[in-house]
Amino acid sequence: MCDDTFYDYRRFADDRTEDIFTSWDVKRGNHYFVIKTCSELQEGETVLDVGCGLCHLYELLDVKEYVGIDIDSRIIKWARKRHPDLALDVGSVYDLSAWGIYDTVYAIGLYRRLENLTGIEEILKHTRKALVFTIWQSKEKPVFPNPLWAVLRDERVKSIELIGNRVIGTDIIKINLKQ
Repeated sequence: MCDDTFYDYRRFADDRTEDIFTSWDVKRGNHYFVIKTCSELQEGETVLDVGCGLCHLYELLDVKEYVGIDIDSRIIKWARKRHPDLALDVGSVYDLSAWGIYDTVYAIGLYRRLENLTGIEEILKHTRKALVFTIWQSKEKPVFPNPLWAVLRDERVKSIELIGNRVIGTDIIKINLKQ
């Protein structure tokens, strides 16, 4: 296991973790709504999914190339069982140098787990057209994280779309890059 993650589920030493992720397949609640909305923001034909989990996003996309990475080797093992033909690997958002540049890069649920903005900056280096990520926050007092403004002012940023959902407390942010 790597040390640069805040996933609570990683504390489980048994297969309860797999149950957490596979329950999405039958329940399709709020998480499905977020993933479905994010899938509709895809630009181009190539996708890098940072923090891919069991590749639920892939199942909703129409892509020529999909690459999924996750910090947890157990999750990648389970994802490979589900999708043996996909390019899946263990990796950290803080070092994506082993991967190329993709039309759309997704980082769903990753922002709240980042120690600093280095991860978002690293993701932007591998993004050709659009970066889609989520911020889960309090429904009562939603706050757009102040440090994120520095990244959003990057000279390559063409526009920013904010899709807010106060029902489930998730903001979806799409950063469109200049071509």
